Amino acid sequence: IARTGGNWKQIYWNDLYHTVINVKTPTLISGVVVSYVLVTFVFACLYLVVSYNDAKCNVGIKTLTEAYIFSIETILVEAHVRCYAVRDQVDDVGGGLFQTHSMRLQQPDDDLGSYLLMAMPQLVVHRIDQWSPLFPPECRPSSYNATTAPAYPDPLQRAVDHDNGNRDADAPQVVTPVTRTAIERHFEKTNMEVVVILEGEDSTTSNTAQARHSYQLTDIVWDHMFARCVKRHPQTNGVWIDFDMFHDLVPVSSDAAAVVSTSIF
Repeated sequence: IARTGGNWKQIYWNDLYHTVINVKTPTLISGVVVSYVLVTFVFACLYLVVSYNDAKCNVGIKTLTEAYIFSIETILVEAHVRCYAVRDQVDDVGGGLFQTHSMRLQQPDDDLGSYLLMAMPQLVVHRIDQWSPLFPPECRPSSYNATTAPAYPDPLQRAVDHDNGNRDADAPQVVTPVTRTAIERHFEKTNMEVVVILEGEDSTTSNTAQARHSYQLTDIVWDHMFARCVKRHPQTNGVWIDFDMFHDLVPVSSDAAAVVSTSIF
């Protein structure tokens, strides 16, 4: 294609969208990478300046490398979380059943979008009630009742909505008590795997960032909770997040009513 006449430079500036679209792919990828690195570096420098000049913020950054890593780690400010139970089960006739089940969340409330503020450590709570895919089938009532027991394809509910009066419910039916042994047996029979997805927007590039992790029966620790890793710094009185305790666990009573703290951390 031969082009003559006209102010081509002005034409390209007047239509930046198509100008970028027509850029060669290697050039476009290189530009995105360079822009991302530069923006992250600028924020790293700002974090380093704040860390040196404002002790009250208690950022704790000493070097430019630490500041750059901190800038990359804090790309998500607000995100939402979802949980799924995936089972890979062989039925009585030898056929395979591979199915994904949604898991309702009690904390953060999935009725409000399951949003998390990622500036602080957060805890995700799923209650194993009648609508939970982790609930052993043999413990469910034999008769159908839409308000107290699940049935496909009814929408998933939560027992906590009945407990606090947010949803009407009939008198609860007599069910077999749910035990740890029954839950473990259900996990083993269905080869259950819990998948947790954290998804948010990268404020630097406005791209969606997603983190995924899965847990099997061998990853579950019973009657434990996460150790308190957020404290008040004794010298600066600022927020102190102790990452050395981030994955630590402490024993807790199996009675959920014994945990009365408004925050797990």
